Amino acid sequence: MKNVSKVILVFLLGMLLTGCKKSSVITTKCEKIFEDTKIKQTFTLESVNEDVKKMHVDYLFDNGMFAVDSLAVLDEETKESIRKGGLTMLKLNEESYQGLSINVSIEDKMNIEVAVDLKKVEPETLKNLNLNLDINNQKISTIKDYLTENGYTCK
Repeated sequence: MKNVSKVILVFLLGMLLTGCKKSSVITTKCEKIFEDTKIKQTFTLESVNEDVKKMHVDYLFDNGMFAVDSLAVLDEETKESIRKGGLTMLKLNEESYQGLSINVSIEDKMNIEVAVDLKKVEPETLKNLNLNLDINNQKISTIKDYLTENGYTCK
């Protein structure tokens, strides 16, 4: 019994000394409000050990662009026109860009959510999202520094 206890103790000590630990997901959010359009853009980046694993980009539109207090009062035809205009303004088109999944919701305000498949997205597509980096070769710290240098506030 003493030998089993010693083996377990040695095993636990070995794990402690080798730094055997579980990698955790770190979420970083970087936001910027564009002065000319009042659109708030938020990058949400999930990383493990400095490697970016997931990326979402959200755009929240200020209702001042549409000269109304709430988009909820508009008819469906007008909302569809606003949806198409917003996507065109942001140069987003799900059919044109590989690696993007786009969801538009129009309730009180218009919100465009873009999920980025990092294995399929091309660098040229990322430029349209205001990220002029080859994301597959960058660490989270590099991306965060890039966004901060370009006026984003990161947390």
